[in-house]
Amino acid sequence: MGVPEASVESYLNKEVSKIGGLSFKWTGTRGALDRIIIMPSGKVWFIEVKSLNGRLSSHQRRFLEKLWKYNCNAHVIYGKVGVDEIIEEIKNATK
Repeated sequence: MGVPEASVESYLNKEVSKIGGLSFKWTGTRGALDRIIIMPSGKVWFIEVKSLNGRLSSHQRRFLEKLWKYNCNAHVIYGKVGVDEIIEEIKNATK
């Protein structure tokens, strides 16, 4: 089954902090993604965290599509491997 979603989200927060970023929980909007990541460069990522076998709800899919329409950095990550991948992307984009 893999690592629970809450553990993946906690891992994401720790890894973002290690590279000097901020990670905020996004609540109060139906379908909103789990986290907003802000780097000192001013670049922002919107992240939905899932366990390895997690699935998006229809509301989350629509929300992602809206963010992509506005050319936002919006991603769904699966498990700790997904965290490692997005951290590399963030590091490369903020060099």
